[in-house]
Amino acid sequence: MQLWHCGRASHPDYQPDGKLPMAPSALRIEGDYKVVSPKDFQQYDYPVPRAMDKQEIKELVQSFKQAARNAMSVGADGVEIHGASGYIINQFLNQLSNQRADEYGGSIENRARLALEIVEAVCEGAGSAGRVAIRFSPFGHYLMTPDPQTYPLYTYLLSELSNFGLAFVHLVEPRSDDMPLSALSNVSGSRPDSLAPFRQVFGGPLIVAGGHTGASAAQAVQADAADAVAFGRHFISTPDLVRRIALGAPYNKYDRNTFYAQGPEGYTDYPFVEDTPEGKAFLAKA
Repeated sequence: MQLWHCGRASHPDYQPDGKLPMAPSALRIEGDYKVVSPKDFQQYDYPVPRAMDKQEIKELVQSFKQAARNAMSVGADGVEIHGASGYIINQFLNQLSNQRADEYGGSIENRARLALEIVEAVCEGAGSAGRVAIRFSPFGHYLMTPDPQTYPLYTYLLSELSNFGLAFVHLVEPRSDDMPLSALSNVSGSRPDSLAPFRQVFGGPLIVAGGHTGASAAQAVQADAADAVAFGRHFISTPDLVRRIALGAPYNKYDRNTFYAQGPEGYTDYPFVEDTPEGKAFLAKA
């Protein structure tokens, strides 16, 4: 079960008290991103959030711990902390969204503090570090600009996470080559489009995700670039993805317009392999 907190990636209508969403700093999400209100399902600009005080940070850590307890109490095998995609942990890690002057901002160690405190608390809440994982998107552009210190930041963070004995760390693959080369000054031999430095420093199981096919996933595992590969978009659009990977059959094309939609479109209407012309032709030749 995945545990996450939106932070500034929210709308006041989602807040039980009607207050502005919380964030490390009072900095609005820039760009053309929109947030949907749960009241009218209309899109709005993201508001300027309010900066969290230290008591709210402590309460946030404890809320993750309680969420882990709740998940385990209803039969979850484990929990994955969502530290990616512009959510609250990602906001604290990124120096462009975190401009605090206290122990939760400034240096890499300070910006990583919340993530490490939440991991420790969730391990306690889940009863075992072996039932806890965490997901990051080091190069992700969704809802924020990547941190210019991406490699030093996540190298430090993953080195620290190696001490917990987590079930796994889940990293989203980079999808562009726009990281400044200056970000690699402390990582010998690496490239801006590589998760390799993080694989080297994290001592536990590593899952990667991001646009893989069955063939590329197998290659990544065989090359020891990861212990496993996760699928997202293709699993949404292809209900029999595992079977198709085993057969080498083509996947359904996904429709981004129906991701996170309010109706059944994009959830229950994608066909199985034998129900498509391409699939029937493939099966006839197989």
